[in-house]
Amino acid sequence: MHRLGEAPGIGSTVKAVNQLLAGINLVTAAEAMAFGVALGADPKVLYEVIRGAAGGSWMFENRVPHMLDDDYAPKSAVDIWVKDLGLVLDTGKALRMPLPMAAAAYQVVMMAAAKGLGPIDDAGFVKVYEAFTGAKVAGPTGGDKVE
Repeated sequence: MHRLGEAPGIGSTVKAVNQLLAGINLVTAAEAMAFGVALGADPKVLYEVIRGAAGGSWMFENRVPHMLDDDYAPKSAVDIWVKDLGLVLDTGKALRMPLPMAAAAYQVVMMAAAKGLGPIDDAGFVKVYEAFTGAKVAGPTGGDKVE
């Protein structure tokens, strides 16, 4: 447990910072996996290498297995990120502080929501990238064509 200070709202501030980092990280994990598979990498090997490399992260390690298994039963949903990154961007706007990385991630979040993926697990962001590459991350060797 952490003591965040005396001022009201600091807990919300820390949560917003976490959601900014987690949302960007999650979207880039999906992007990275789709990128690697489109270039011919075996997705399972790619996952194993990156999770232990400098580019690995908690979000990568936690969400990529769902992508690999094509399992989008909601544990966390795409729609949560519409709300959370939207709040982060609204706060940045109120501060007149540009948040370009959050804004870019939010566009992917909105693409997923616009595709009707809102209720599925947030690992489903990979489906946005699969639609562009034509290759699925899931499957025995990855790279299967998107149906």
